[in-house]
Amino acid sequence: MSFSGDASRARGLLLTFKRDAFGMSALRVIVSNASGGTLWRRSDDQIIAAVADMLVRGDVHMHDRFAPYTPPEVLTNRVKPRDPLPSPPPRAAERVVYRPPPTIDPPTFPDTLDADAQAVVLLAAAAAGAPFCPM
Repeated sequence: MSFSGDASRARGLLLTFKRDAFGMSALRVIVSNASGGTLWRRSDDQIIAAVADMLVRGDVHMHDRFAPYTPPEVLTNRVKPRDPLPSPPPRAAERVVYRPPPTIDPPTFPDTLDADAQAVVLLAAAAAGAPFCPM
């Protein structure tokens, strides 16, 4: 954008940054870099006026929108095409882990055990004072 001799247009555009803290901070950096000092004590209006004067003089330039940098070799088609990326290595087959079946313990008591009769015998032996009752 060109602001040659049109300071009021430059100020009008820069006033849109007045409510934007990040925008005003960027304008302060521009003025600080141009003057070589810290200008944090200046008011927003003073910073806007300084940047507007810099725009009118042509010291700084403002663009309508951001255009990403394109290297000249891309513009002139002198870039060699890249080789395609190699395919990733094939995945290893899933590893099968052998787990033996769980061991089954033999039953502690025989199938023919009569638990009620056993309890009666043990209670009688305990009442008689026997230290233990063999099975």
